[in-house]
Amino acid sequence: MTARKALGGKTLGLSLMTLAPNFRMPFGHKHEAQEEVYVVLRGSARVKVEDEVVDLAEWDAIRFGTNTMRTVEAGPQGVEYLAFGAGDDPATPRWSRTGGATRSP
Repeated sequence: MTARKALGGKTLGLSLMTLAPNFRMPFGHKHEAQEEVYVVLRGSARVKVEDEVVDLAEWDAIRFGTNTMRTVEAGPQGVEYLAFGAGDDPATPRWSRTGGATRSP
């Protein structure tokens, strides 16, 4: 689910992501000109950020700077997280852009 249109965002977006238990995204992605933040609402996840794996629990947040490769794997109970993004990367949806990651418990 994405809220960009409902909020009238032009370079800002918000998506609710829900992954089944132990589901691993089949691909990684990055964005050239957009930062992105994930906030875990329920469950847990492991996020591969470039060559590092970061464990996230409920209410943890992680920020991806521009041009940072990442992928998500849900924990044993699954995961529900919000993805916030802002920027202007013409190659990707405006809600989703990324560079180094910063985690905030």
